[in-house]
Amino acid sequence: MSVFNVAPAVIGRITTRPIQEFCCQMLNQRKTYRVTFDSLNATVSIDGLRLTTEGLPIRLETVLASELLLLEGKQQYSAA
Repeated sequence: MSVFNVAPAVIGRITTRPIQEFCCQMLNQRKTYRVTFDSLNATVSIDGLRLTTEGLPIRLETVLASELLLLEGKQQYSAA
């Protein structure tokens, strides 16, 4: 999944750094996902329920910046 920043938001004289919200309804809510941020060379584990309901905030610092997200489903836990 790739996320792009095409233009900054300008409110009066203030330019904001947009935060893109990555939310994917197709993921299995019962799985844990390993999410790798390619440009940061960082990896985190996030449960599918959080990814499908809250999403994942991604800050893109400059215009035309992008972030490549690699998602790998890990284990599946059972509902209690």
